[in-house]
Amino acid sequence: MLTYTYFNTHQSYWERIGTIFSMDSIESERSALSRVLQNQQSIELIKRYPITGVGLGNFVQAKIDILKLVPVTEGELRGFIKYAAHNSYLGMGAETGIIGALIFSMIIITSIWYCYSSERYFKTRDDLLLFYKISQSIRIGLIGFAFCSIFLPNQFNLVFY
Repeated sequence: MLTYTYFNTHQSYWERIGTIFSMDSIESERSALSRVLQNQQSIELIKRYPITGVGLGNFVQAKIDILKLVPVTEGELRGFIKYAAHNSYLGMGAETGIIGALIFSMIIITSIWYCYSSERYFKTRDDLLLFYKISQSIRIGLIGFAFCSIFLPNQFNLVFY
């Protein structure tokens, strides 16, 4: 299945993956550079405020006030300051501190674990097979959310807030 997928994946996907490994491509492509900058800025805010963070919803303002970044209105870096972190875990770490990021992660992990535990129980009961499928679907969705949170921000989707 992996071999089939590898050989039948569109070329534009592989070009996009190539930008991840090439710093020249990252610097020349606006969207990739933005992600790298947001992650670096998140890490810098976590280093400065590891316990308390900068406060929920204050990531963009903290970049202006604490990191002294000036919103650029023209040129190549226009608008980068207004972006949320492009990694939900780093964004939570910057806004709530390391403890908040751990709690955020533990909510996801324990939810996945409870879904798995309930799946095992429901699987043994023929009369509860529907609940087995529902629990399995929720678990798969949570795993997808956990992985997508690495690459996507909660900028427009404040699920756990």
